[in-house]
Amino acid sequence: MHQGWLSTVSQDLQHNTTSNITLQDIYIHGLTTIGIGGPIGGPFKLTRVAIDFNAFAAWNFDDGHNTPDAPGSSITASYVTMKGNGCLEEYPITHQQFPALRCWDTNNGGFGDSWSGQDTNLDSFVCDHCVMAYNTKDGFIGPHTLIHYLKVTNSASYGNMGQQWKWGSPPGSTAIFENNLTVGNCRRMAEPLPGAPPDYNRNLTGFCRAGGDIISFFSAANSTVLFANNTTVGYSATVFDVSCQTSHPCGSTHFDFRNNIVLGFLNPKYLTGEVPGLFYFGDKSVNINSDHAVYFNLRSKPCPLIGHSDLICASPALVNQPPSTLTSESQLDNVNFHPKPGSPAVAHGVPLSGLTTDYFGVTRPNPPSIGAVEPQK
Repeated sequence: MHQGWLSTVSQDLQHNTTSNITLQDIYIHGLTTIGIGGPIGGPFKLTRVAIDFNAFAAWNFDDGHNTPDAPGSSITASYVTMKGNGCLEEYPITHQQFPALRCWDTNNGGFGDSWSGQDTNLDSFVCDHCVMAYNTKDGFIGPHTLIHYLKVTNSASYGNMGQQWKWGSPPGSTAIFENNLTVGNCRRMAEPLPGAPPDYNRNLTGFCRAGGDIISFFSAANSTVLFANNTTVGYSATVFDVSCQTSHPCGSTHFDFRNNIVLGFLNPKYLTGEVPGLFYFGDKSVNINSDHAVYFNLRSKPCPLIGHSDLICASPALVNQPPSTLTSESQLDNVNFHPKPGSPAVAHGVPLSGLTTDYFGVTRPNPPSIGAVEPQK
């Protein structure tokens, strides 16, 4: 498949009967509205696909008519990137690294989601080696998409102006979030970006929308949620905003957080004098199990308050870790997620079934390190 086929793809996706589509080795970019649009009619597979610098959104499932997705709809994505959506691409391109002529957000008639679903229901969504970055709204899909089986692995989200990750799940669902890297820097596009035009952001004002959470998601009754071996750094107001469907309280559903690193920063331009809070519970039915974690520089005091085993409230000692108080957005641009030798994260995790390598494909020892990345050798 080649770029000449892309306009046909976008048109065919405007209804919910299109299915059994494979997109491979395709670059969708520079469109004045969306890269791909419309509801889903069945299985879709994306391999080595980039959907970047489309002026409204990357892939918007909403056709504007509340058309439901067909039963059996699913997305299986590997090595997919979505960057700079909400921004109109330069033509001709003169800034190769970030060719955004101008960007818009929801405050000024724009949008800027990467994956975006309104009134969408998917049987499954599997995303491996996905990267969502510098989009002018949310990094990942939003709460209006209900996903029965979600698995996100070896993926990264950073620099997006809303939540870096955001999803919703119906009763009886499964959500697995493993080996992922996240930077909660929702004001990043308020400042110059390397390789971008100097005035790319002159229209942007909607930084840290929807409360400024880094990761926001909800589940429902009779479900399984596993959040394991992830590394999350940032300065947003809340790291995890966790809730349940209003009509389907979680009840016996447990949210299991294992082997995670969370490192907070103070950004005086965002919240004066406050580092992030660890958890915000949207309702009383949320039940968190947290163990084998490193939580540091957070507004809440997770170790005595949560009261679960093997929680470490000390610096993860990442390589080239920035100072706890930031003076520039760029200080989080090149976070090295590898823990130093002697870090409390090294070899203090618990082995998990099927999780045998880290984000970079390095074999996990037994016991593994806490976080998404093993130390460099």
